[in-house]
Amino acid sequence: MSLNILDLLRADGSIVVNKKLAHQIGLETAAIYSELVSLFQYWSKRGELVDDNKEKSAQAKWFFVTIENLEENTTLKRSKQDKAIKKLKELGLIETRQMGLPKKRYFTITEKINEFITAHKSVENKHSDNDSGSKVDNEANNSSNTENTQSVENEHSGVSNSNTLNCSISTTNNTRTNNTKINKESIVNKNVNNYSSISKNSLENENQENEIKKIEKEFQSKGLSSKVIRLVKQEVDAKKNEIKNYIAYYRTCLDNALYKSQFKKGEITELYPHLPDDHPLRINWLQ
Repeated sequence: MSLNILDLLRADGSIVVNKKLAHQIGLETAAIYSELVSLFQYWSKRGELVDDNKEKSAQAKWFFVTIENLEENTTLKRSKQDKAIKKLKELGLIETRQMGLPKKRYFTITEKINEFITAHKSVENKHSDNDSGSKVDNEANNSSNTENTQSVENEHSGVSNSNTLNCSISTTNNTRTNNTKINKESIVNKNVNNYSSISKNSLENENQENEIKKIEKEFQSKGLSSKVIRLVKQEVDAKKNEIKNYIAYYRTCLDNALYKSQFKKGEITELYPHLPDDHPLRINWLQ
């Protein structure tokens, strides 16, 4: 392999992930975190971070990134992004906030990473000290056991060897039996839990799909075209990650689209007269 190809692989197309952090929080979570940190630094250097009111200021700390951009830069799909972001929030390494109209998800990087790394270094050092102490104790015990065994063997030369061998074989066999039993039980329990989780998720997804079809038929019967319904669903699905109640939100959007369709056809004369022109309900779904 030539040097030029190696240089190319190390260029901007690479994903930089800290190995120790990946061991602690998982490779995919570390990849998302690394990308968010890079974006934070990028916008910070350009003075493009915003505050809670979406204004640029000295205290600004928020930046916006789409699901599509995260996927492009990390190769991780939405489901894996959501899992990683949830874990990073639980660890206190990032914060998120919904801002603007329509709502968009903004991120910021906390200073928790300093405590996080320091805490894990302390744990590593503690384990290292314990390992060293255990090694010394084990060596001392082994030395003592060797002297005792040799003393017994000198007094009972033939019998001691036979008993020692039999005890060793018995202990080993019992350990293997217990470990095999525990491993089998763990596998069975894990499979049962996984199956229960999959069954529950499948049932919830099936119920939601049935409810979606029922709502769409309802609005078709009210005069909303299948094309408009499809466009509304695409808009809703694009925000699916930010919606708490998908069915209720979808129904509201279809209801808004129906009113606008009726307004366009002249069936109603004024659409949301009490709302300002830039209100989200005045967005034209039909264009």
